[in-house]
Amino acid sequence: MMQACMRGSPANAHVVYAPIEEVSGDGRLLRACQVIIDAYVEAGLVLQKDARHSLKLHATLMNSRHRKRKMHTIRNDSFDARDIFKRYGSEDWGEYVIREAHLSQRFVYDKSGYYRCCGSIPFPKSGVTDGC
Repeated sequence: MMQACMRGSPANAHVVYAPIEEVSGDGRLLRACQVIIDAYVEAGLVLQKDARHSLKLHATLMNSRHRKRKMHTIRNDSFDARDIFKRYGSEDWGEYVIREAHLSQRFVYDKSGYYRCCGSIPFPKSGVTDGC
């Protein structure tokens, strides 16, 4: 599974992510996300211009916002991810069963620094076991 940068280049990365690949390949997760986006747009909670951006199903691997900093450094300074891509670019990160979708408000963070979860929607059980 190839990693990618959210914006910019690997030489000046802020967010490195791995794209999500549905095991079934039938696109159910992407369709479920689109239903949620459409409902948000209809309710006026998302601007139409933001809804037009293509959705990137992904797992964030690294984010410069969570980086330890010295006292006087810029908050979201970038990092050089080229060696990371070279070393781990074709790594298979395995499978993970997604049990629910968290609905979060952009730019609002919880105490741990992650987007604050405003609510969640459980996915139906699919009969897949993951040993947990």
